[in-house]
Amino acid sequence: MNEEQWSHFFIPYEQAVGELVVKFIHLKKEYRKRKIHSPIEFVFGRVKTVNSILSKAKILNMPVDQEISEHIRDIAGIRIISQFVDDIDTVVQMIEQRSDMRIVEKKDYIRYPKKSGYRSYHVIVAYEVITINGPIEVYVEFQLRTMAMNFWATIEHSLSYKYDGKIPEHIQLRLTQAAVASAKLDSEMFEIRGEIIQAQLYFNLYREIQNLIQMIYLLGAISENQDLIEKANQYMNETENIDKLEDIRNQLAKVVEDANKIGLIVRDGNDD
Repeated sequence: MNEEQWSHFFIPYEQAVGELVVKFIHLKKEYRKRKIHSPIEFVFGRVKTVNSILSKAKILNMPVDQEISEHIRDIAGIRIISQFVDDIDTVVQMIEQRSDMRIVEKKDYIRYPKKSGYRSYHVIVAYEVITINGPIEVYVEFQLRTMAMNFWATIEHSLSYKYDGKIPEHIQLRLTQAAVASAKLDSEMFEIRGEIIQAQLYFNLYREIQNLIQMIYLLGAISENQDLIEKANQYMNETENIDKLEDIRNQLAKVVEDANKIGLIVRDGNDD
């Protein structure tokens, strides 16, 4: 294919990646807004380069034409990073339940790691995009990993690229040992999952409260809300009661909302 043909070839893949990244980021935001632990921490998307496709076609010993998409099903890729191993099962279920895609293939390299130590969960889906020429179905590969899995895989990929796929034996041995340590880290984090999630919830509440107090200072509404601010500082220092912290957060948010309304009225009056 020439340059223009490649450009046209990539259009539906680029569209699919763009749409899916937005959709899964919005799911993450919905979890956060509902104050529920999100199984999605980060979402990334990419479309393979021409060189990458040509290299894979060479390995698979196939011609490079419009039919190549039937054989190389990871031209479009979405990577979802989770905090905990069990989050990945949740994300798989989310993909399975979606009506805008259908699952073509699943590969579980978490329960059954590759010999190199690579761990990840791959899901290939068929996803329809609407182009100016009508609907087109393309394959998209989801790679689901924890942060530990992703760190290891990124390093392994860099070394594989450096050594042209032939990593020296002594380095490969260290990588394999690191993979074992990575799996152990995921296991340990899973064991204290509840404590971590609770700590994150407290941290986010403390940060929201501090930001709201700062906003009250900036809006010049300190004097009439001094008692509330002192109460908020006392709660942050003395309590681990989520309900009390959320209540004080809501009170502070109402103060900021009211102060902003007053500020808008004053500014509107000045404009007149």
